[in-house]
Amino acid sequence: MTVTYHGNGTYKGLSSDTKPTTPPTNSMFHEIDTAMWWYWDGAYWQKSRSDIVRRKIGGVSGTSTVGWGLYSGLVSIGGTLSNSFVGADGRSSQWTTTTTQDTAAGLRINVALTCRGLNPYTEIRFKIDNVVNTRFLTGYVHINIVNNSDDPLVSTNLHGIGLSKTTDNANWRIVHNAGTATNTFVDTGVEADTEIHVFKMWGDDANSRFRCQLDNGTVHLLTTNIPPQTTGLLYSTSIINAGVSEARILNIYYVYIESDK
Repeated sequence: MTVTYHGNGTYKGLSSDTKPTTPPTNSMFHEIDTAMWWYWDGAYWQKSRSDIVRRKIGGVSGTSTVGWGLYSGLVSIGGTLSNSFVGADGRSSQWTTTTTQDTAAGLRINVALTCRGLNPYTEIRFKIDNVVNTRFLTGYVHINIVNNSDDPLVSTNLHGIGLSKTTDNANWRIVHNAGTATNTFVDTGVEADTEIHVFKMWGDDANSRFRCQLDNGTVHLLTTNIPPQTTGLLYSTSIINAGVSEARILNIYYVYIESDK
């Protein structure tokens, strides 16, 4: 079918049609075969939040470890949980490691909840309390493991993708792996610090890729060494006190997940 323009920034066509590549920002596209609506954010076509009821959703707020929807079944990775409220920042779940070297704190889901082929969208708001001798990872992995390594997806050849902080690099870096012996790191250009950050990931199955973004900065398009289309993925967020007898603290303000099914 030919994509048609119907005025007022509205286009129509099939889900299989190529959407316009340079429409005005906030243009809308209606897929008449799926009834889905998409909007153009100035750089990419995004699924309209008005269609959120057509996708499975889930999440956890900063007040507990009780997730809902896709994010039910949360378990603790380790450490001590408390609730924190700072006026300017809001409420968060605060995860603190023990002072024993190389221990972890955080949360995860122990079962697969989505895969790249289901076009997952994930967003987390977080901060850490120290960048020295600290390892951090948030994102998808295919098995239940927390790897205390500066190559967080390698030692067990994990299928995974996420945002990392390692002891051998000063910046926040996206890390991804398709079950190989070599991680791929993408430097965000943002120095790791103790400020609040928001990290977003989109599975884009139509283009066989993931898209990742830190703090509304550059959108990184990842097409190689990424989890396969149908490999089940669970979500995990952890902090590790790497080689020091000092506690490390992770604050999670929210996690939000969508998936096609």
